[in-house]
Amino acid sequence: MIRRINKLKNVGLFAELRSQGGNQSEFTKVNVIYAPNAGGKTTLCDVFRSLGTGKPDYILGRKRFGSTTAIEIEILFHGSPSPKAILGGGGWQNDPAGSDPPRTLVYDER
Repeated sequence: MIRRINKLKNVGLFAELRSQGGNQSEFTKVNVIYAPNAGGKTTLCDVFRSLGTGKPDYILGRKRFGSTTAIEIEILFHGSPSPKAILGGGGWQNDPAGSDPPRTLVYDER
């Protein structure tokens, strides 16, 4: 299960989002994301869809307009030690290597 988004950089309207310590920004088993129009909901759905399918194509086209640096995403999962998925230049990579991200389902208009 996804625990927290540690980093979301240069994706859609997210210039650089970093989670703070504590558990105030942790996800639970079922999460509802709501925000005003143009608030980043579809971008987040595409991040989760990309993670769930392992296909970075869902978000590579969402690079922040005018940004000169690459998209960076780090998602932390529940477990011990805390596994995470990192999106960099080569697509999704899991840390520790060989671990699989949990199944992620996105229910939206797509």
